[in-house]
Amino acid sequence: MDGFKSLISRRLRITSGPGALSRLRRGLREVLVLDLRRPEARAMAMLAVEEAVANILEHGYGNRAGLPVEITLRIGEGERFAVVLRDRAPVVDVTALPPRDLDRLARDLATRGRGLAMVRRIAESMRHRPRRGGGNELTLFFDAERLAGGAETLSGKAA
Repeated sequence: MDGFKSLISRRLRITSGPGALSRLRRGLREVLVLDLRRPEARAMAMLAVEEAVANILEHGYGNRAGLPVEITLRIGEGERFAVVLRDRAPVVDVTALPPRDLDRLARDLATRGRGLAMVRRIAESMRHRPRRGGGNELTLFFDAERLAGGAETLSGKAA
């Protein structure tokens, strides 16, 4: 989303290991409810963020415990918002994977490998930057109105 301007910013930090995704869900629920009034938009954003973080924990960190993931929610104008994920995993630009490869992965892996394809379908756009000192910064851009209006359509396409 070109020209995205953050009006409000909220942070959450989790560490990898047992219970990391539960802590993420709990923290996200608390943060998203403060600024996103549409429950469908909250649910879709939570799904996308959870899938992206699960990808970091499994593939970036190899399920090792004690490694940080910082999540920043940035509320913009209108119903636009962004979620920034920062990690210290090896640098991998997940936005560089062609969408057709993600669809193929989803088909080939049947029950696994769909998370990134789902994130890509839910988010308006994604941006990756390597972090100084190592790691990744992945920004997911969303439009709450689009998410609320298309929750069924988006979830159906991602399945």
